[in-house]
Amino acid sequence: MSTERQSPSPASTAWRGTFYADPRAEREIDEHLELVPYIDLGVAFDHEACLAEATALLGEFVPYQSDPRYGIRHWHGLALRALDGDPTKAAVAPSPGTNQDQRYATTPVAERCPQTMALLRELLDWDQCRAVAFLALSPRSRIATHVDDPQHEVMRSLNVALNMPAGCEFVIDVEPDGAAGPFTRTVPFRPGAAMVVNVARQHYLVNDSDTVRIHVVARGPVRWPAARLLELARAQNGLRDEETLRLALDERYARLGRPSDHDPEPTRYQRKRRNDPGATPSY
Repeated sequence: MSTERQSPSPASTAWRGTFYADPRAEREIDEHLELVPYIDLGVAFDHEACLAEATALLGEFVPYQSDPRYGIRHWHGLALRALDGDPTKAAVAPSPGTNQDQRYATTPVAERCPQTMALLRELLDWDQCRAVAFLALSPRSRIATHVDDPQHEVMRSLNVALNMPAGCEFVIDVEPDGAAGPFTRTVPFRPGAAMVVNVARQHYLVNDSDTVRIHVVARGPVRWPAARLLELARAQNGLRDEETLRLALDERYARLGRPSDHDPEPTRYQRKRRNDPGATPSY
């Protein structure tokens, strides 16, 4: 894999806390994800080797759903890191209480996937992650429109495509009923792509192929310094600085009939609360 090893960003290691080494960069990253809901990390790795590791475990995957009432039968997962180190708990959130974050641990599955783990330890601040899992979408199936965080404008999720069969799509920034809106787009996944995706945007998944689609999805911080991630976002979106980005956001929200609601304090980073809290639940 050709990612360059760098020391973890203090912002990443304080992902669950209130201290950020570069709050201005963190805030601008979120604003890029408000405008374009993904950042392509541009990494190269042996995705076929990682896919082989995941495929060998498919018989152990369990239904992936945050609530059994959804009755989902075509979306399965197996965790590399999860609550209580249990590989079957990829979609299980901790119950209310103290020190819940300490319950997240690496699962026994991880040692059976050395190629995948080498990649993930390069990309993620592993010990600060919550759930990290292989997720498999069955052939000829789809995941209905939903958001993963109805409370905030941005929720960062690392998504690594181990494969992306023709006929698979990740469609984002749609209307709550799944209809296309003015900013709807398809995330440009390809086999071996790693993306930070804003899963607080309405999105749905389609597998219109005869092959199972397998990705790794991680709820945790990218270990690169915030400045490096910001540089990728600026280059991808063609926006050279904070001023031009905010002008683009103003245009977006004007078309949606909403205020941009920029944080006026440049030395602070906190996740922006959603202006329109109505949203469909996470799967």
